[in-house]
Amino acid sequence: MREYLAGELSNVLPAINTIINRYAPIALIMDEFFQKLQKKSKSTTYPATQVEKLLRTISSETT
Repeated sequence: MREYLAGELSNVLPAINTIINRYAPIALIMDEFFQKLQKKSKSTTYPATQVEKLLRTISSETT
């Protein structure tokens, strides 16, 4: 995902590109959360506020 967003992977169909760009921010936040949960602390705070904000953004873009 990070490679794609950095422009290192470019041979993607336009429809797939749209989906990836829409949901990539949430995927990256969740990946960061799981990495911290597994490698740093089981008490890592769930990024609820960030996820909710991104979901509202996605919802407003698709309606």
